[in-house]
Amino acid sequence: MLTFFRINAFFQIIVLAALWILMQFDLFSNQAPRLTLELEWLLIGEQLHLGKNLYSEVLTLISPLSAYFYQFFYFLFGRNFLVFQGLAVGFAFLQSLYFVWITQNRQTFTEKNYLVGIIYLILMHACFDLTKLSPPLLGMFWVLFSINQVLKQIESRAGVRDDIIEVGIFLGIAGLFYPPYWVLLIWVFLSTILYSSINPRQLLLVLIGFALPLVAIGLFFYFSQNTAFNTFWLMNSLSFSKFPASEWFSQVRAWSIPLVIAVMGIIKMLKGTRYSNYQNRYHQAFLLYLALCLAIMLLAPQQIPMYLMVAVPGLTIFISGFFIHLRGTWLPELYFTLFLASTLGNYILGIKGMSGGAGQEHTSLRLGPSTLPLKFHGQRLLILGSNLAEYQDAQPATKYLNWNMAKQDFNSIERYESLVSIFDTFASSPPTLILDKENLTPLLMKKIPCMRAVMSESTELPVG
Repeated sequence: MLTFFRINAFFQIIVLAALWILMQFDLFSNQAPRLTLELEWLLIGEQLHLGKNLYSEVLTLISPLSAYFYQFFYFLFGRNFLVFQGLAVGFAFLQSLYFVWITQNRQTFTEKNYLVGIIYLILMHACFDLTKLSPPLLGMFWVLFSINQVLKQIESRAGVRDDIIEVGIFLGIAGLFYPPYWVLLIWVFLSTILYSSINPRQLLLVLIGFALPLVAIGLFFYFSQNTAFNTFWLMNSLSFSKFPASEWFSQVRAWSIPLVIAVMGIIKMLKGTRYSNYQNRYHQAFLLYLALCLAIMLLAPQQIPMYLMVAVPGLTIFISGFFIHLRGTWLPELYFTLFLASTLGNYILGIKGMSGGAGQEHTSLRLGPSTLPLKFHGQRLLILGSNLAEYQDAQPATKYLNWNMAKQDFNSIERYESLVSIFDTFASSPPTLILDKENLTPLLMKKIPCMRAVMSESTELPVG
């Protein structure tokens, strides 16, 4: 009797498409939550579309290629959340298909199958934020390109070739979407040294390829006379942060089940005798890849699952291997059904929560309804606080769009540099309305008395 994992490829494609449609039902319903981050990304694109300069006139740590992608999206669709979500879903689906192509073309397993694509899609629903059009999702295309090239070098019997420079280029571009992806450069070095034959000249080629996108974007900002790229983004793009234990809950909740199954898959695959020499090296390289993902997680700006998306390819390989190595006519299907049900159940629970909303994922990051009075819609608004909901009905004023960046000035208002930065920003782009959720306006008036003239026509909205 043929099992689910050994039936013909055509039927597996049908199952893949049906599973994808089923999992998108809740995403495209009105119950799918929007995040404050999504609104911020759209607002960044809007501000750039209006001609403002990134990092100097739009204060954000979003990487340049992600920011300009959001600008292009806004140019095409404006503030359209539905298209924004739909494009993210489409990108995730394309990535799963490309990863299937990688595993089949590189012969990662002894038999070609589409199980890898199904597992990839399931893992992309470990939490609903994974299918948001985030910088990590945009950068994952280039990570997958680099994975394919590394496996290609490992496979080559002639050793590493000079086209290894492409790996460096791909990772350089990936980091310009999401900087922690640059950590994978360590994985490239270790994998090619341990599982292939690479010489110092070729290692230098990887570094040259890695530097090319950075040099190109640096020259772009230099000739644009925007020094904020060097002084602000490059200096702050990679940093370790301490996160409270409560912020790790969503990571544990999303990845615990996949990680347990992946560990069992690792044991089965590394003990397997049916794989060729280079296939074993593939698997060991993916194990090293997962280890490097831990460093990427520590560099994330927040501990939410979307920032650990990079682990999906590695987890997919070993989870697929676990199911492929299972014996019996019904056991693989039973385990697969339990895995699918538990992952999607956790996904739906994270969206809706239990009775009373308990168990909802990312409660503090969800975008609530705007409370801005109708008569103020469309006006220039400054929000002093992390909740950006009112920007849904207004135009952002000043460069202080991201509160985590803005509070570096507002919380150090005793510093002369902060006072100058705040005053210059208000003078060049004065808001019509101020929604002060941090009660900072009295202190601003006290520290910068001349700001009363700049803000003489502004209205301070009551909070709540």
